[in-house]
Amino acid sequence: MAILDKDELNMPLSDDEDIEGILYEYFREMNKITDEQVEDRVDIAKQIYNLIAMFLFLVSGTAYTNGVQDIDYYVLMLQRRFKDIIGFSDSYTESYVNFITLEIVNTTFENLETEYYLSKDRALDIAETEANTIMNYSDYQDAINNGFTKKQWLTEKDNKVRKSHQLVDNKVVGIKDYFKVGGDMMLFPHDLSMNPKAQNIINCRCHIKYSN
Repeated sequence: MAILDKDELNMPLSDDEDIEGILYEYFREMNKITDEQVEDRVDIAKQIYNLIAMFLFLVSGTAYTNGVQDIDYYVLMLQRRFKDIIGFSDSYTESYVNFITLEIVNTTFENLETEYYLSKDRALDIAETEANTIMNYSDYQDAINNGFTKKQWLTEKDNKVRKSHQLVDNKVVGIKDYFKVGGDMMLFPHDLSMNPKAQNIINCRCHIKYSN
């Protein structure tokens, strides 16, 4: 695991081929999605990675004022940039952006002494997870707008799939109904609307098939 340093964080992602390659490898493991959906997720994830890398650099490199950094500034900065990345706004995305940016900032400051929380690994994990959250919601809205009435939860059916997700694999419900996943209620993988547990969200590669 590499701690982010100034030179590394100022390097454009286009020059950091390893990151883009890892993103493609991660999203291509989701073999139920199309090539276009992979490209969309990689594009969003690259933007999120750059944003989180910049944030972590600012946190690690900015001098403290009376021992305290301006947490509100970081929250507002991330909120603004996340909204730009998403590219549209509704009540769901507003709630999502407010929640995830506050979570990222608070978790960072609560764990400054732990190597992972200021690392490229964490920036990458956040990018992968949140790209799936954003695109899964976009796919869900597109399905509703296109008149689909049902949805089916699909796992990758490999040894990485967590037990709670194996139990919902192939389940079909109405398009606006919730799946019960490990005790959490979710409209789709990565759905945060009902405050699911982190272990049901992080690194989840599940996908939804929509139908009539």
